[in-house]
Amino acid sequence: ESKMPNGVALVTGASRGIGLRLAHQLLPLYTDVVVTCRKPTDAIGEKFHIIDNVDLSSPEIASERVVQFLQQRQLKVNLLVNSAGILTRHGLQDLDVAMVSEQFTVNALAPLVLTQSLLKSSSFSDNAKVVIISSLRGSIARNTGGGMYGYSMSKAAANAAGKSLAIDMAPLGIAVGIFHPGYVQTDMTGGKGDVSPEVSAGSIVQRIDELQVSNAGRFIDAVTGIEIPW
Repeated sequence: ESKMPNGVALVTGASRGIGLRLAHQLLPLYTDVVVTCRKPTDAIGEKFHIIDNVDLSSPEIASERVVQFLQQRQLKVNLLVNSAGILTRHGLQDLDVAMVSEQFTVNALAPLVLTQSLLKSSSFSDNAKVVIISSLRGSIARNTGGGMYGYSMSKAAANAAGKSLAIDMAPLGIAVGIFHPGYVQTDMTGGKGDVSPEVSAGSIVQRIDELQVSNAGRFIDAVTGIEIPW
């Protein structure tokens, strides 16, 4: 049985993939589940508070929109899950600088900006938790494949942000976790992968449950629970 507090969970990038499955799995555990997306899809369903038109390639505008939504409804966030992400597979020969930059903005900068915006607007509840959905691709130690510059660099940067956030937010009683969701069968992986989105989301929920200030700031494989080297 999960010990998660009732309250408000906020999940970014919840129109598909891991974000969508995770939002659905958080529904029975939280009083309110707020989801952000660029465009709402039928897959999201009716049970959520939906903040649409949230484009995290403009993190400050997107964060302002989220904060306004929360303040209008007097919602304080118990759990923030930064799951929005983009991936393009450009290698050394076909490097697309604009796309590398956009991946950095969405995957690394946006989670930091949104977390800071919630903090500055007093939108976190006491003992809140913040999660960054990272990727094994963000591990420099485990990079055996090369390539995918934008995605790998952006996820390593997201890990760096998560580590600093964990240190800076610990005195406030806010725990920050960095989770690799597994190699998940989603649109992003072209349906390849060895874990279903449901299993991945269930594993992430379990790691969120275990997350506290004392074990924050670690890069964890959600499926196995094992720490991944930076």
